[in-house]
Amino acid sequence: YNMKVAYGPFKGMILNKNVSWSKNDLITQTLGTYEEHVVQELIDINKKSKLNTFIDIGAADGFFAVGMAYAKIYNEVIAYEINTDGQKNIINSGIINKCEHKIKVFGKATYKQLSELMKRKKKTVILIDIEGFEYEFLNNKMLMLLKDQFIICELHPWEVDNGYELEDNLIKIASKFFNVKILKRE
Repeated sequence: YNMKVAYGPFKGMILNKNVSWSKNDLITQTLGTYEEHVVQELIDINKKSKLNTFIDIGAADGFFAVGMAYAKIYNEVIAYEINTDGQKNIINSGIINKCEHKIKVFGKATYKQLSELMKRKKKTVILIDIEGFEYEFLNNKMLMLLKDQFIICELHPWEVDNGYELEDNLIKIASKFFNVKILKRE
């Protein structure tokens, strides 16, 4: 398919050949089946809530960030990625797909940055995929800050010591602020 997404909501999006993070995902990304349960949930949230802003924390090479902008699912995309190669890939993918004007790229997401952003944005959709650091990142203070947002967080209990306990605790604490549901890949 010459590095173009062949099927699904991101059909036609050109994938970056110089990926730093998701080399093993190029086949499913090309086929449009990469984490399709997450993509569908992000689309469903947008349809129900009519929100314009998508925040991708742990954006890697930008598949979700660029895909959401390219497919015109969200009008504004804010991508946080700590890896500088990943940041460059997101920017380049936005340019290649002619949607760079919709995407802002930053390094590490911090409480201070998100707090400033939440002052300007009433409601957003946030995807968090930070490979085990979600247990530290989503503390009580952060959950309180983000309590009015729609959040999808990929959990990685196998990446950290006591991960399954941390996962149970995060779900319990998040349930105080959010209507929590577990998305499972079929």
